[in-house]
Formats: sequence, structure tokens, C-alpha cells
Amino acid sequence: MTTVLCSKGYTGLHLTDKIINLKKIKINQKTFIFHAGTKFKNNSLVSSGGRVLNIVVIGNTFLGIRNKILEIMKKINWKYGFFRRDIGWRVIKSKWELLVVF
Repeated sequence: MTTVLCSKGYTGLHLTDKIINLKKIKINQKTFIFHAGTKFKNNSLVSSGGRVLNIVVIGNTFLGIRNKILEIMKKINWKYGFFRRDIGWRVIKSKWELLVVF
């Protein structure tokens, strides 16, 4: 499952050149961060587009995966962005939630 961290104002005029701190994030074999709208400026990671980061987690249940994504977003704590908290809710409420993903 993936959730996109977007810059405030996206899909219209959005904020850019805002510092993003990922130092508190621990990446492992089931957690990934894909950069979409980022760049380095003055030795800092900053936003450069509307869709900034993609947080991806794999796991055994969709509910567990979504909770881990929300935990990562909370640690990023980027005040210049937003993300949808409803990603995955349909599959979590369905019978398919019981399936093992990986």
C-alpha cells in the first residue's frame, strides 16, 4: 500500500522549497519512501513538486500496513503537506483484509 504526501495547495499552486526532515524514519525491508517532488537545496531535502513523497509499506494485513504508514507520516510531521487518511479503507472493511499479502 502506498500513501502520497502532498504539498499544501496541491493540485493547484503548491508550496515548494520547504525542508523535509526524514532523520526519524527507519527504513527496512518492508518500508520504503519514494521521492517524487523533492530535491536537494543548500544540503537540505526540500519539496519541489505537488506530490512530494510516496510512503510504501508491505505486510500481512492491510490494517497493519495502513497503521504503519500513518505512524511514518506522523514521524515525518511535515507541516507544509497533507495526505489522505482514507487510503485502503474499503479493502480493510471487506473480507479481503484476511488475506496475507506477503
